[in-house]
Amino acid sequence: MGVVVAVVVAHVVDVVEQTRRKETKTMKKIIRLLSICMILTILLGTMTVYAVDNNDIVDTSNHTYTFQEMEEDIKLLTEKHPDKISVSTVGTSVDGRALYQVVLGNKNAKNAIYIQSTIHGREWMNTWIMLEQLELCCDNWNMIAPHGITYGEVFNNCCIYLLPMVNPDGVTISQLGIEAINREEIRKNLYNMPGANNPKRWKANADGVDLNRQFSYGWNTRIDVNGPASENFNGLKAFTEPEALAMKSAMAQREFVAAITYHSMEGAIYWDLGQTGVLRDKVKALATHCHNITGYKYGEVSPCKGLEYNYMNFVENTPMVCIETGTVQCPLPYSQFNKLWKENHMLFVALAGCYQ
Repeated sequence: MGVVVAVVVAHVVDVVEQTRRKETKTMKKIIRLLSICMILTILLGTMTVYAVDNNDIVDTSNHTYTFQEMEEDIKLLTEKHPDKISVSTVGTSVDGRALYQVVLGNKNAKNAIYIQSTIHGREWMNTWIMLEQLELCCDNWNMIAPHGITYGEVFNNCCIYLLPMVNPDGVTISQLGIEAINREEIRKNLYNMPGANNPKRWKANADGVDLNRQFSYGWNTRIDVNGPASENFNGLKAFTEPEALAMKSAMAQREFVAAITYHSMEGAIYWDLGQTGVLRDKVKALATHCHNITGYKYGEVSPCKGLEYNYMNFVENTPMVCIETGTVQCPLPYSQFNKLWKENHMLFVALAGCYQ
């Protein structure tokens, strides 16, 4: 009997020991996995460019983005992030809409970048991309940016001056039709202009002037239309339009290290205007940065014809490139939004990081 008990006890001890060993191995595996998770968390934390894209304010689920929606989003973003952005107006459109300027980051930073968008009404999707970028940058202020410092540190050293919609009347016509213009006398004039039968394709402002042909450098070197129309009319002389005068003033308000104008629809970066010397080196470097960030190809050499980036380069002596987004006819369809967002969502922070 004693022998049997001894055998049973020995067996029990052996089972307990095996169980203990299994538990120890299991525990070691758990500890090892936890350690790996902790290491990955640390590594990913330092590698993360941004962590959240909440879309709390800027709604990208709709198929259009109107002046009123932009105006409301600017108001809400300013209320949510008063320490990160500041807002002012630089003028008023022909039909009375405010021309907003938003400064992202430290307004008194040693360096500043100027970015404007939607000088042509039908290219309004670029405004949407800009406002979504603005929200993304604010929401990730304390996250690590591509250059190894936080978003907040990037924009403390290099702020961005944004003019997200410099032709709100043209946008309104393109999206909602001529009937959405406030003033009756303007509506009457618009109905009589070439292109009035296809308002979605409207490029000009509410005076029928192409704002991107209103700048003095190279003005009137190319004449395609002799009077007010939906596109391509230079105006009677340079800077007749309030929107063009507002851009001129905004461009001169301080020294900018770089500037961008957003257009559509070629998926290209235009920079070569025949600049020389230091200016050429600077604008070529800017184009390279934009190419590396967006993946867009380089555009061909472009002659000067009163465009905003002609003026910025040769009058303000500031390197400015034209980024053309999209690959189909404007107004770009909603199906293009995700593609544009993927290509451009890091431009603000990545470009500012190049000018620290």
